[in-house]
Amino acid sequence: MNIICIEDLNFRYNDKIIFKNLNLTIKKNKITTIIGANGSGKSILASMLIGEIPTFDKIKYNDTILNKNSKKINKEILLVNNYKFSKISVLDEFLSICPKDELELELSKLNKYLDLSNIMNLNLDQLNDSSKTLVMIALTLLKKPKVIIIDSILENLDGDKKNKVFKLLLKISSNTTIINITYNIEDALIKSDIKILGNSTILLSGGREKIFRSEKLLNNIGFKLPFIIELCNRLKFYDLIDKNIYCMDKLVNTLWK
Repeated sequence: MNIICIEDLNFRYNDKIIFKNLNLTIKKNKITTIIGANGSGKSILASMLIGEIPTFDKIKYNDTILNKNSKKINKEILLVNNYKFSKISVLDEFLSICPKDELELELSKLNKYLDLSNIMNLNLDQLNDSSKTLVMIALTLLKKPKVIIIDSILENLDGDKKNKVFKLLLKISSNTTIINITYNIEDALIKSDIKILGNSTILLSGGREKIFRSEKLLNNIGFKLPFIIELCNRLKFYDLIDKNIYCMDKLVNTLWK
């Protein structure tokens, strides 16, 4: 079931064509990864999906035209990096969203993945970029939206923290729609519905296997295959494995056997 549908969207900015006949569907309660190079319109698309940029009735959310129902939709579709950081503490910011008796339980679930315990008493404006990203994710989840949009902020995290965030997103995607908009082709390693944005439209759509078979198309818009996929391709050539493996630990274990 699709929760968001974009049909034949055209958009210009300063006489530059950003989108031309853009068609895009987002599946409900799944992770969708939208990958595009810098300048491909990723952040503009994110702003359109939360109603900040007019879309001329070309986007539907649950079969309702986005522009005509923006107030309701603004509570249900949230952009993770849409926060202003003030001088209040992380804990006080959380309490402004979630009652104290509920917050402890919610944080016990989130801390397994986000590990916020050491920064709860720090002021928001004292946080480094990595901690700000984790706090923004937590703040968004506490609001319990139906659709979460992440726009190119996961690159603030190191590999271990980013992997934990992806595990969290995979866990909550059974009842929350996740849209990860990014310039990092590595994000396509996470099991999701992948859309490749380029030349003002969606050039390719599908799962990981389909995307990584399209090396020529990816190269044409400035992307290289992730290292682990290049390695898998070589190993398949020598009949050492018979399919792509998307986790390095699993690949090593497979070869070791």
